[in-house]
Amino acid sequence: MHSAHDFLVNLSLVFTVAAIVTVTFVKLRLPAVLGYLLAGMLVGPHVPVPLVADAAVVETLSELGVILLMFCIGLEFTLKRFMKVAPVGGLIGLAEVSLMAWLGFQAAGLLGWTTPERLFTGAIVAISSTSIIAKAFEEKKVTGPWRDTVLSVLIVEDVLAILLMVVLGLVAGGQAVAPERLGWELFRLVASLGTLLAAGLLVLPRAFRLVQRLDRPETTVVAAVGVCFATSLIAQELGYSVALGAFMGGVMVAESGHGEAIEHAIRPVRDVFAALFFVAVGMLINPVLVWQNIGAVTLLTLVVVFGKLLGAGGASFLAGTGLRGAVRVGMTHTQIGEFSFIIAGLGKAMGVVGEQLQPVAVAVSVITAFTTPIAIGNADRLATWVDHRLPPSLQQLSSVYTAWVEQLRAAPRARQSGWRRTLSLLALDTVALIVLIVGHSVVGPILEAQLVELSHIDEHVASWGIMLTALIVAAPLLLGVVQLSATLGEQLVAPLTPSDGARAPGLFVALGLLVRAALLGLVGLVVLVFTLPFLPPLSALFSLGLLQGLLVLLLLRRTGMKGGQLVSGARFVAEALLQGAHSGRDQDDTAHGQGHAEPLLQNEQVRLKPADHAVGRTLVELDLRARTGATVVALRLPDGKGVAPQGREALGEGTTLVLVGERAALAAATALLQGGPEVLEA
Repeated sequence: MHSAHDFLVNLSLVFTVAAIVTVTFVKLRLPAVLGYLLAGMLVGPHVPVPLVADAAVVETLSELGVILLMFCIGLEFTLKRFMKVAPVGGLIGLAEVSLMAWLGFQAAGLLGWTTPERLFTGAIVAISSTSIIAKAFEEKKVTGPWRDTVLSVLIVEDVLAILLMVVLGLVAGGQAVAPERLGWELFRLVASLGTLLAAGLLVLPRAFRLVQRLDRPETTVVAAVGVCFATSLIAQELGYSVALGAFMGGVMVAESGHGEAIEHAIRPVRDVFAALFFVAVGMLINPVLVWQNIGAVTLLTLVVVFGKLLGAGGASFLAGTGLRGAVRVGMTHTQIGEFSFIIAGLGKAMGVVGEQLQPVAVAVSVITAFTTPIAIGNADRLATWVDHRLPPSLQQLSSVYTAWVEQLRAAPRARQSGWRRTLSLLALDTVALIVLIVGHSVVGPILEAQLVELSHIDEHVASWGIMLTALIVAAPLLLGVVQLSATLGEQLVAPLTPSDGARAPGLFVALGLLVRAALLGLVGLVVLVFTLPFLPPLSALFSLGLLQGLLVLLLLRRTGMKGGQLVSGARFVAEALLQGAHSGRDQDDTAHGQGHAEPLLQNEQVRLKPADHAVGRTLVELDLRARTGATVVALRLPDGKGVAPQGREALGEGTTLVLVGERAALAAATALLQGGPEVLEA
């Protein structure tokens, strides 16, 4: 038990050092988060500086910072807003965590670590840091769809982290990971948090409307902080993360309609304790242990940065955020944080991991915390660099894919029934395949021993016989996964197929190939994650490669796609949109279009007027794709002739530009063409 004097000494020391360091960092135009981490190193026990704070006091106070930070994030999300981004966040989160868990497992294998250490390493590198990202977003003043998507992914990751800890606890404890046990834990999670959410929504929104009517800021702060800590405590008592409970408390309070005002009122309290969280992380850094394990730190840092960039970015693109959005999401997630410390501590407490794992996890977290603000600040620059180096055909494919995903999400539910049924069957085959792989690994050696004992055959013959039997049983499941992936891809792309029965051009063939390969890749990742402890690394890689190869061969046989078809497909899109045969959004010439027809793709047709910014400029100068995310797929000259955009010709008055992309991108591109860059900045 600490005396009031000791408590005051520690608090004074921490805040004084943090203030000096962070003011210096801000003056040098460096992120304040990095200053907090350095301040933590200076007052920590591992750096030879005569300033040592009590780690227990700082850690206790820092946990309050995480709780308040998550509560404020929840205040920004009404249920309607959260449900809007949850499907995209769920897809990105599942794909990223699956890929990172597999990469971490394999990286730990290269380091020669034991199987439990490999499992814990996979979980450690899989979960990004909500606190670091939220702080970096605040410093960079990031708002809008980018922030919404990233935060929805982080919430999904927090839920997956809870499930990972349940599984790791069972594995490390020597218990069998029974499907019924996992099913029960998942049911308990949904039921507990669902009950908490339902009860809170009946009371909290009405209560906070009454509090706001009092017009007393201090009353608002006390009530909000009280709810924040109460929901965190309830979640902890249920066995879940205090951060998740705080987020749910924020979401429930936000339903009062006063979330923004409440967040503004408690922000100073939040900032004080959030700073302590980063100081506490800095105090954990032990330079000696880090140096002793520098190889592991370097390898896992590279895995986190590049794995999350590719995993989160690739999944984000497939979810329909566009190239720029995908790069932004990928660059944002390149770190690990608070859940990684908890997972590493769990392994150490259970005695199944070595002493090196926790300091390595802290070191990787600190390094990536330093790089995260830099990555977020340069995300747009990297997106522009990547976009400018894509071939025109891939740029068009990217825009068409993004517009198609947005249109697919907006389709009526009645039109989604077909592909939803196929998706259910694909999920069923995937689960069956996982059960078969795990069952072969667990039961196979037992059957092999009994077969050798009863029939007296060679153990290698028995092993190959059991493996061959498993492959025969698995063959229908593998074929089902491949065929259902192809069928699902066809159902999803079908709305883009020309209604006149003409053979689909190359652009749509390429789009279909992309969708189907993505589906199989996601299935492969999920299978690998659930079978990590049961498959050797080479077998896992070979299995995924075999599945992808089977799919590509099957699709190429079906489509017969040859070189040059991608360009002809792009021209088909341009001609269809120019003629207005499939577009209900022709702004200028309704005689050419059919306003009642369903659009082939989400598009915009902008006719340039004399005073428009784009008149007299080339597409290269305008740089529409990099600035807005929309792509020009065709031009219609004033004489009515349609041409393909070359990029170097000056645009004249009366020219119509056909744009493809997301609604927001189309609106931004229209504003840029008509009003110039100043309109976008405003």
